[in-house]
Amino acid sequence: LFSAMLLLTGLTMEIALRKRRLFPTMEVPAADVEPEVFPGAPAGGGYRALLANKGYMALLASVFFFMGPSMSHNIYFSFLYIQAGGTVSGMGLALLLMVICEAPFMAWAARFARIVSMEKLLLIAMAVSALRFLWYSTSPSPGLLAGTFFLQGFTNGIVLVEAVKYLTRLVRPDQVALAIPLYTAIASNASTITCQFLGGAIMGSFGGSGVYFFFGLFNLAGIGVYLASGLHRQKNPPVSL
Repeated sequence: LFSAMLLLTGLTMEIALRKRRLFPTMEVPAADVEPEVFPGAPAGGGYRALLANKGYMALLASVFFFMGPSMSHNIYFSFLYIQAGGTVSGMGLALLLMVICEAPFMAWAARFARIVSMEKLLLIAMAVSALRFLWYSTSPSPGLLAGTFFLQGFTNGIVLVEAVKYLTRLVRPDQVALAIPLYTAIASNASTITCQFLGGAIMGSFGGSGVYFFFGLFNLAGIGVYLASGLHRQKNPPVSL
C-alpha cells in the first residue's frame, strides 16, 4: 500500500508539473511586501542571515516543540487507545477522523486569524495541543479519546497553515525560498524523529500515558519560547467578519 501511494504521488506530481498553471509565480510586488515584524534583521539570503534573525529562530524553536508530538502522535495513539481498552478497528477509525478533520480547519484558519490575530491564534492552538496531550496522559476512556478527534483538526490545521504565513513575515521575500525548507527540516522532520526516538524510550518504561505526558511537556516548552520571544504580540488589529 505504501509503495502504491508513493507511485501515485509521483504520477500526480508529473502531471501537475506539466501544467504550469498550477504553479503560479512566487514573486511579490515590492509595494505588497509587508514590513518586517522584527526590524533590524540582517540583510542577505544565506543561512547565516536566517540564523541571526531572532524572530525566525524563535518561531523555528516554537514549532519544533509543537510539530514533533503532533506528528509522532499518529504512531503512539494506537498504544494509548488499546491500553485504555479500545480495539484496533476503533483506533483506526479515531485516527481517520482526526486526519479528515484537519482539512476544514486549514480552510478556516484565515477566518479565525482575522478575528483574534494570527499571533494569538497560533498561541491558542499550541495551548490546546499541550492541554490535549496532558489530558491524554491521564488515560481517558476510548470513547473520549475518539470523541475529541476534532482537537487534532484544530491544532494541526491551524499551525500547519498559520506558522508558514508567520514565517514569511519574519524574513525578507528573497529569503523565503531558503527559510521554508529549513523550517521543514528542523521544525517538522528533526522534531518528529526526536519525539519518536524519545517516545519509544519512554514507552518501554511508562507506557502510552507516559509518552503523552512527555508530549504535553514538550508542547509547553514551545509555548514558553513563543511567549518569551514576544511572538504572541499582535502586530495588526483584528478585523471583524
